[in-house]
Parts: sequence; structure tokens; C-alpha cells
Amino acid sequence: MEMCRRIFPPSHNSSTYTAREDMNAVTQYYHDTYTKLSTHNPDYVIQLSGIAEHLADCGDKKTATLRAHEALEAARTRKHEGLQTTTRCEAHYAEYALAVVQAEDGVFDEALPHLFRIMNYAEARQYRELHAKAAWRLGVCYCRIAMFTTALEYLTQARTIAQEISHFLIESSTCTAIGDAHLGREDAQTALQYYREALRLLDITSAENDDTKHSISWKKPSILLNIATAYKYLGGMRQAFVYFEQALTSYKHQENIAGICNALMGIADVYSTEKRYDKALELLFTAFEVAQHHGTEKELGHVQFALGQIYRAVERPETALEYLLASEKLLGASSLLNLIARVHESLSLVYKSLQLYEKAYHHLEAFQAIREQTAMQDGKRAVKYLQQGFEMERAQKEAEIYRLKNVEISHAQQEIERLLLNILPAPIAQRLREGEYRIADSYDAVTVVFIDLVGFTRLAEQYSAVHIVGMLDHLFSEFDDICTRLGLEKIKTIGDAYMAVAGLPFRRDDHVQQAALFALAVQAVMRDLGKQYRVQARIGIHTGSAVAGVIGKSKFVYDIWGDTVNTASRMESHGEAGKVHISNEVYQELIAPISTNNINNNQQPALHTFDFEERGEIEVKGKGLMRTWFLLAPASQDDHDEPVPQHSETDELETMDWNLE
Repeated sequence: MEMCRRIFPPSHNSSTYTAREDMNAVTQYYHDTYTKLSTHNPDYVIQLSGIAEHLADCGDKKTATLRAHEALEAARTRKHEGLQTTTRCEAHYAEYALAVVQAEDGVFDEALPHLFRIMNYAEARQYRELHAKAAWRLGVCYCRIAMFTTALEYLTQARTIAQEISHFLIESSTCTAIGDAHLGREDAQTALQYYREALRLLDITSAENDDTKHSISWKKPSILLNIATAYKYLGGMRQAFVYFEQALTSYKHQENIAGICNALMGIADVYSTEKRYDKALELLFTAFEVAQHHGTEKELGHVQFALGQIYRAVERPETALEYLLASEKLLGASSLLNLIARVHESLSLVYKSLQLYEKAYHHLEAFQAIREQTAMQDGKRAVKYLQQGFEMERAQKEAEIYRLKNVEISHAQQEIERLLLNILPAPIAQRLREGEYRIADSYDAVTVVFIDLVGFTRLAEQYSAVHIVGMLDHLFSEFDDICTRLGLEKIKTIGDAYMAVAGLPFRRDDHVQQAALFALAVQAVMRDLGKQYRVQARIGIHTGSAVAGVIGKSKFVYDIWGDTVNTASRMESHGEAGKVHISNEVYQELIAPISTNNINNNQQPALHTFDFEERGEIEVKGKGLMRTWFLLAPASQDDHDEPVPQHSETDELETMDWNLE
């Protein structure tokens, strides 16, 4: 509460704020300006249109809509009364204000035809300022529906006109939108250049009247927030923090609730990136109080989602679940589909960590449905908007249509597929989705790899749970990456043991070779990380037939059974630390030629030669005497080819002054 009191002085308590109906300082100025307008003023319609535009930008869409319609009606009345000299221009300014309101409300179907008509009218009659503003707003609309190439065409046109008429305020707004388009294309460096130019232009804009002064006051913190976001994407956390803090100061002065919450969440994200979760939580709880007492359900839901993300990062799934479910409830009826999809994605991951797989799958399905829905809607909507552009400008946009109908939908599908693979193998998940009740498959030939961390039990007694879990996560994540690269399927982890299989769910003839390469790659990782954590890997491999399938109702588990699994486990337990212990069956397969009938992706297998150290016959529990071998690295393999884990640099932010007061 102390920080909340610093954001809002005592005179601005929740009851006072509610009475003002979400009216910040800038919005209040335009409401006051409206009350002073005179219908006898020759510029009445243009001034009223300007008020409607600014109110829409400030988020007061309801009042902005009323003022825009008043401006249109006033323009018609003046025309009827015979005031022909300015009526045509006045009507288009009023129509422009209505288009801005529609665009800010996301009703692009109605906004775009208005803006095209205004732009063509202004261009034909050389109304340069109106032409620049219409082109700028068109660019903003296309940017918001992710049509960045089209957006940049109109924004470049708007900036050129603004430069020609020396209108720094319009040019600044255009540079901001150009930065948004480049950020949408994941070009944060170019976006940052345009955001900084927008800020420079705003600083040199002459505040010759109160209207311009308040417009500058409203736009500046938004640009600061954009600059901070661009620096964050580029990894410049120190600079991001500075600009987030400047934006927060400006938003506090405006009493802009949405801006305050966004700035606080931005600073919290910087702390979270640097794993300073206590600081991040402090800021998010402040944002929570601000949104709860002064904000809308949308703002409160967004903050609760951010809190859920932090608690998920610190491995407190129950608390994360509480905030994410609250966020889902608040945002459920809103139009923020991308944010709602992210909430479902996070809920799926939290439920998975709690081993509540049915609920995890339910939210994954919800995430998938929303992404598919938005991808299809965006594609159809984009095609429609482009067709409107054809009618107004006779422009050819086939390439943009193709990108939206195919590339965007394909990207959404890839993201969905990535999340499915976090729960089950892709073909198994697909069969479950298609309604297959009991999944059980027999495999004639697979290769099973068991890994056990020698020395782990001793470490577990010496270090905290957080340290131990962090170590296992680091090591097993490295193993996961190797599995993905070599085409193995991770089956499960049990304590400090790791199990993977080559040859399922996709059958392949080179499964023994790939399993051997996996084991040697794990050895290479352990040569570096094993010293860091003071543990070694004992690895066992066996090949043969097996059965695999899904068991459970509320908690799905994909597992594998059979003598092959038991023998591979024995190879590991009878092995030696730091070595790969293989059965004679594995040895015989590795020295034999490889068939190419079932190689993944129809690729020829890479040829590897391996070195071996014969161990001879040993007594194996439950198996009797077995001839076994130790697998050595391929004769042609250079140690430098093995994966080397990446270590983060020293925390640059630790020396910063993070005082928010």
C-alpha cells in the first residue's frame, strides 16, 4: 500500500477516483474545453472534431463517439444554413474524427472506408494536414491487424507530407507508428531508432496552445514506454529500466491507470528477466492495488496474469494457478484474444507441472482454439480490408494476402504443435484428439537409454531443494536438447534418472546408432557440467523389442515396457561412472551396416565408426552371464563438436539504483 500511496496522493483515494469516472488529467482538459465551445465560432466543427479525436486517443471512446456525431450533425446544419465556404472540409474533419473513434475501438470495417475517402478527398484538394493525418491513421489501422508492409506504405507517405509542412506533432506520431510496425516485424533495432526520433520531434514541437501542450503530454509517456520495450527486446535492461521509470512518472502525473499498470509491469518484467523475483512481485502487487481500486477489469486481469507468470517462474504453481484463474475469469468476456490465449497457455503449463494432465490438456485445447480462431479471423479480415483498398486506390496486394492467409496461420499452427509436444509425442497426442481410447503399440526394434547421476544423493543431502531442482533442470534440459537434435523420444525422469528411447514413436533403422550418439553427447555435456555440479553420468543401453502406450485417465502418461527396458536398466546399474555400458546386442548392431529403409525424412544415415572397450562376461542380476562392452567416442569425432552449455554473464543490473520513489 505504501507504493500505491506514492502513486496516488491521499486526496486521490478510490472513492474520489471512481466519482471522476476514469477521467485522467488530459481527458478532463478536453471535457472542460468542450464546455467552453461556442456554436457561433467559425471553427466550431473542426475544434469539436479535434476534441473527439483526442478523447478517442485517451481511451474515452463513449464520449468521443458522442462528440464525433455532434461534429457531423453540426457540419450538416452549417451546410443547410448556407455556410458553403468551409462546410466540405468541416464535414471531412468530422468524418475523420468518427473514423478515429472506430479505429480505436477496433471496428476497422467501418474506419477504413472513411479514412480512404478522407485521404483521397484531402489529396485532391491539397489539404495537406488532413491528408497526412488520414494516411497516418490508415497506417496505424493496418499495423494493428499485423499488415506491416501495407502499414509502412501509408506511414511513409504520411511522414513525407508532415515533413513538407513542418508538422512535427504528426511526424512524431507517424514515427511512433513506424516503430510499432518494425517491432511487429521483430526488428527491434529499427523500431528503437524511430521511437527515439519520435521523442526528439515531440521535444522540439512548439506548445503554442493548450491543445498542443496536452497532446504532447499524452503522447510522450507512450513513446517512453515503447522505447523501454524495444530496449528490453534487445537485451538492454539498464536502458529499459530507465525509460520504464520515466514513463511511470509521466503516467502518474496524468493519472493514467492503464499507463501506470503497463509501466509497473514493464519494470517488473525487467526484474523478472534478471531473476529478481522479489522486486518484480513488489511492483506487480502495487499494480494490482492500482488496478483493483482505480482500473478496469481488463487492466486487473492483465496484472493478475503477470503475477501468475512470476509465481510460475519461481515454481509456486498453486499460487500461480490462483492468479491465472482469476485473470481468465476477468478477461474471459473481453476482446483481448491474444492475452486470453497466453493465459490458457500458462494454465496448461501449470497444470502439467502439478501432473493434472486432463486440465492441462483442456487449457491447451482452449489455447489452440483461440489461436486458430484469431489466425483465421485475421486472415479473412485482412483480405477484406485489402479489397477495400483495391476499390479506393486500385492497388495490387496479392503478396500480402498470401502472407496473411498462409504464413500467419502456419505460424499459429507451429506454435500450437510446439505446446502439444511438451505433453505427449506428436502422433500420440493426435490420436488422443481423434478419440482413440486405448493406445498400445508393439515395436520390433527400439534402443533404450538409461542415465543415472552418480553422486546426486550426496549432493541432495548437502544443498537446498531450490539448488538441487535447478541443477536437475539445467542438466536434463541439456539432455532434452540432444534428444530433439538426434530424434530420440524422452520417456520420463525418475528422481535423478533419465530415460530416452530411439525408434519410437517413429520407427527407424538407425535407432541403435542414434542412441549411441545421444549417450556420447550426454558424456560430452557431463565433462563440463559434471565438474561444475560434482556429479557423473552412468549410462546403460540395450536394444530389442518393446511395447509402448498411454496409461491413465486423469493423468496421461506415455511409457514403454518389456525385457529390453529391464536389460537397459541393468546395463546402467552394472556400469561405471563416466562410462557408457552397452549390451552385446548393441555392440553387434553398431559394427553392422545400417539399413536405410526407415530413416526419418528419407535422409541417408550419417556414417559413424565407434570405438569399444570389451568388458567381457559379467553376472547381471536377473539375466545371468552377459558379454558387455564400454562404448567410446567415434574415432572421427572431435571433442569440440560436442554441445557446450552456455553460461550467463554477471548480472549487470545488480549495481543499479532500483528506487522507484
